[in-house]
Amino acid sequence: MRIVQVVTQMEAAGVQRVAYLLHRALLKCGHDSELWFLYFKRTAYAGAGVHVLWGHKPSALENISLIRTLFARVRAHRPDVIIAHTYYANILAHLAGLLAGTGTRLAVQHNPVQTFPFVAGYLDRIFASLGIYTAQVAVSDAVVDSMAAYPVRIKDRVHRVYNGIEFGQDQVPSWSRHLNHVPASVPKILNVGRLSVQKNHQAMLETMARLPNAHLVLVGEGEIRAKIESQVKGLKLTDRVTFVGEVPPEDVRAIMNCCDLFLFPSLWEAMPMALLEAMAAGMPIVASNIPANCEALQDTGVLVPPEPTQLVAAITELLNNPAAAAELGRKAAVRAHHFTVNSMVDGYERLFTAGSSKAPSRVDRHAPVQASLSRVLRPVETAGESNRRQQ
Repeated sequence: MRIVQVVTQMEAAGVQRVAYLLHRALLKCGHDSELWFLYFKRTAYAGAGVHVLWGHKPSALENISLIRTLFARVRAHRPDVIIAHTYYANILAHLAGLLAGTGTRLAVQHNPVQTFPFVAGYLDRIFASLGIYTAQVAVSDAVVDSMAAYPVRIKDRVHRVYNGIEFGQDQVPSWSRHLNHVPASVPKILNVGRLSVQKNHQAMLETMARLPNAHLVLVGEGEIRAKIESQVKGLKLTDRVTFVGEVPPEDVRAIMNCCDLFLFPSLWEAMPMALLEAMAAGMPIVASNIPANCEALQDTGVLVPPEPTQLVAAITELLNNPAAAAELGRKAAVRAHHFTVNSMVDGYERLFTAGSSKAPSRVDRHAPVQASLSRVLRPVETAGESNRRQQ
């Protein structure tokens, strides 16, 4: 089956990790799989079937050319299935898929719908209502529950498929070059994730200010790095916070192996890959008690409100009780096997099978919409094809 996944930007974040692992698994299952990033943000993924449509984050005017390129590419490739991740890619890729006659169009929701920007959330709901999405994938029950107020005709097309992580990789070292400057005797607290408001770095740093003997390791990049660095200086934490930046997955696993505790006080999540991988690494975990974290961890981590007083108490308790921390890590590693790449790809393949048997009726139902939009966008597609030939 010819399958295309579309993700908004190339960077080393959780959504991109899900799409890349799914892409590799689909190839192994014998599918003709490609992974398209709408634009380049940071170096992260490369390999067979991985493409970037635009070399940088587009400006408002460049967005028009990017959309043209996407529509022309979908029309030329004619995939049987389009899987798009996050609201921006969902809207653009599935509109293009509708026009190209793609029978199965899966919109993957990686966050509770209440966190969407207003316009994106409105369009997302309209697309679901009209059947432009033939089905939606919610990556957790927390995301399914966030759609509780949606009409039944939308909810009936929502399917929960957990994100999956890899197991059985080569032996990972228990040291990391990124932490050579941190004394071995100092407790190292790790967070992996984009540097964004969602991840609640402010609470992490205020927590560290009350843990004078610990060191915080931040893995990831993002739009608020300068703000976080300013807060680090303001709290006089410069010597106790390490910014690792974006690193390959094998480096992340090595860093996990040489840190003592995983701190994850996010304000909202769906099914966070970093948390799942910390569980698989057997790390003791302190996380915010938001629905997605509770769903993933259950009783294998410490779940508290994401504010400094509660976080300090939970971290202190685990650091002072290594036996209890080790037992939590052991239970988390067992629990992590509930979230595998094989289970994830099985869930998506079931939707492909269901979608392919119903695709003709769905395409026919939208034929008037397709015809109208095709007339409007035909010059756009021609321009996109010309642009690609020039490249």
